[in-house]
Amino acid sequence: MADLPHRRWFEFFLQYLPNKPTWIGELFCGPAAMAHEAARRGYRAIALDREKSFLVRGNSLCADARALPLADSVLTGAIATNSSLNYLNDTRDLALHLCEVARVLEARGVYVFDTCPHERALALDGYTHNALESTVKISHTYDSRQKKLMSRVALKNNQITEVHPQRIFSDTELRTAAKIAGFRILEREPNYALPTTQIVAPVTTWVLARNGGDSTPRARAK
Repeated sequence: MADLPHRRWFEFFLQYLPNKPTWIGELFCGPAAMAHEAARRGYRAIALDREKSFLVRGNSLCADARALPLADSVLTGAIATNSSLNYLNDTRDLALHLCEVARVLEARGVYVFDTCPHERALALDGYTHNALESTVKISHTYDSRQKKLMSRVALKNNQITEVHPQRIFSDTELRTAAKIAGFRILEREPNYALPTTQIVAPVTTWVLARNGGDSTPRARAK
């Protein structure tokens, strides 16, 4: 995981913020790489995850993505990486989550996240690879009819195996949920606009803006 381009992901996120942020939220934070990057650059950030084991330092909260323990309009921007939204069970949970994010964002606030699209899930089907210096073995199977990608993670040293199911959402399902939550879609790009020549099927990066103004990226205004 150490080779993930966290800084470049964060730079992509920063260009869409409508103003100097009051607070930045990292949702489904895991090790909170984005929150740490925000803090490194002098921003106030809070990390949220439902797994307490991840919440070990800094500003962090244990949180259900469908009921965020934050006040209304408190965040200027929110970010979620590593296809975290695919861990939501279904389109109802997706809509609930996006409605909650819209609630905690200030007007014109942005939500940047990536998802695993159908094409990537198909490419991962049957694929096995090692990670973290071969201490972890990850294998994938995809049921396209059920829209479920199952990732089996085996830790070799202590022989622990976990299965992580992901719901693969279509573009239509994501757009519908965003509309329900009162978001405008500013961008839909592969892989945070980074090069994809070495990637068979990249993640899809979404940039949503809460209704209330324009959040055209400062560095890439069209």
